[in-house]
Amino acid sequence: MITIQQNDRSLTACMHEAIDTAQKEWRQILRASWPAVLVMTIFATTTLLFRLPNKSLHDWGLTAPTASFIIQTIVYTGTILAAFFYEASVFHLFRSGSRRATLWRTTKMMVLTLTLTGVIFFLAFWGFKESSIFLVNHIQQPAAIIIISGVAIVLLAVVLFLIVPFSYVYTRYILDNQVKLKNYWSLWRTGLRRWGLLFIAWILVTLLLTVTTALTFLPANILITAQTISQLGALDGDSLGTPAYFPIFVIVFSAIAFFCFFYLAMIAHFFLFNLTAAIDAHEKGKREMTEAEKEEVEEEKIELENIKI
Repeated sequence: MITIQQNDRSLTACMHEAIDTAQKEWRQILRASWPAVLVMTIFATTTLLFRLPNKSLHDWGLTAPTASFIIQTIVYTGTILAAFFYEASVFHLFRSGSRRATLWRTTKMMVLTLTLTGVIFFLAFWGFKESSIFLVNHIQQPAAIIIISGVAIVLLAVVLFLIVPFSYVYTRYILDNQVKLKNYWSLWRTGLRRWGLLFIAWILVTLLLTVTTALTFLPANILITAQTISQLGALDGDSLGTPAYFPIFVIVFSAIAFFCFFYLAMIAHFFLFNLTAAIDAHEKGKREMTEAEKEEVEEEKIELENIKI
């Protein structure tokens, strides 16, 4: 198990610690997580293969729709389950206890967090849709467009206000065996108090994953683009502009890209783990300071009462 430093520190220090962990513990990380990364890579690559235009698969799906539906259902379901397995493997690097317990806690929290996030986005979308229809029907166009834009900004702010603290709750619950689901909203309030810090962390993680994706998928994207153009032409009746073995290149380079991406994406996880520990240390320090101040006040009261006596 890799140990996380339980001290209050800055975002920069958390990121440096995440990178140092990846560099120093890479053997342990590779040894403990390669099965999950490999499974995730296989299912992600297969899912990509089904989502790309492919005349052969298209023709096969038309001739055997039932078999196509069954296989795609298995692949997509397997991808979701592989995502749970991958996420649990990353958390298990920093957690005590059995791998099964980690998988169970990760699954519960992923399902709960995704459900809450989905409900919030659905309500925001529904509110935007209904308010837009009302404004378009009752207000003239120039003013309606301005008001609709304002409504969109307000709803986006509300959504971010609600879901940004989820990242702290999500990480804290899975890492800490002592935390229960009934503590969800108290943890959410803690995350809300550190909303600005978590939001900046979101931006940094987004930038990190964007750069990682751009670097790892650059060769694969070139091949995927060529494959897509060629297969779209074939679906329209043109001849293939790529050799018959070209899809094999696409599969191999996509698998390599996914495999590298899933390992590099762990740095984002490590960063959030360290940030969660830093927030916990900060909250603990505040509680200790408050308790110390209360003790000082009590001591002063006792001294004043002794003086009066």
